[in-house]
Amino acid sequence: MVAFKDGSMAVFDREKDDQPVSLQSAQRTSRFHVTRAPKGSKHNPTSYWQVSPRAVSAFAISPDCQHVAIVSMDGCLRIVDLIDEKLMDAYESYFGGLTCVAWSPDGKYVLTGGQDDLVSVWSFVERRIIARCQGHQSWVTSVSFDDWRCDEDMYRFGSVGEDGHLLLWDFSVQALSRPKVPRDNTSITKRASSVNVSNMAEPQTHPALPRNHVPILQPIMVMTVHDEPLSSITFQEKYLMTTCCRGRIKLWERPSSGHDR
Repeated sequence: MVAFKDGSMAVFDREKDDQPVSLQSAQRTSRFHVTRAPKGSKHNPTSYWQVSPRAVSAFAISPDCQHVAIVSMDGCLRIVDLIDEKLMDAYESYFGGLTCVAWSPDGKYVLTGGQDDLVSVWSFVERRIIARCQGHQSWVTSVSFDDWRCDEDMYRFGSVGEDGHLLLWDFSVQALSRPKVPRDNTSITKRASSVNVSNMAEPQTHPALPRNHVPILQPIMVMTVHDEPLSSITFQEKYLMTTCCRGRIKLWERPSSGHDR
């Protein structure tokens, strides 16, 4: 899969031949649209998606390879069924465009980061936002789950941003504190959390909930690791890796098992 700045994506098959193509996207709209290659075609791309009216900034395929999470500069997270190539859900950011996305190892949660300086945690199963993570002082550029520190009860993930900071977070649904929502606004939260897009003829975009309607998560660690804006974070079994916009790569050794955190 390849994403483009015009808000489109293309799907390729490695067994098929490539040929010069000129794919003209439909009118740039927020409506998800799929154009498939003719049946029996031996050439790539196999299909072409119009996803967003603005640039697609990142996408991530779920661990079971059944869905793809797509974020774009129009501030939307979109979940697409890869098999049927259909839009399932769309969620708006709190503010500004979204720049990065990642799935949890079990496929239950999706992380996004963006221009609102927040990391957001979305429940794929419940189809709603369940936490916003405050700690960055500039745009979030990369998010990633730590597969070696995730289990059924607790999830560890990290994020980096243009502030040069590396943040680590521990997340547990059971430990989330419920925000105090004004009585006259409870219907907004109830309505947003009960939407079932699969029962609708047309997928619906879920509007962003106010700050006081979503639990806030604080980081367990904040560290300045580069003098320049950071561009990515990657977890491995024995270390984690960060990169910055100047092309510098740093490897960070994990604590020994006796001092693991």
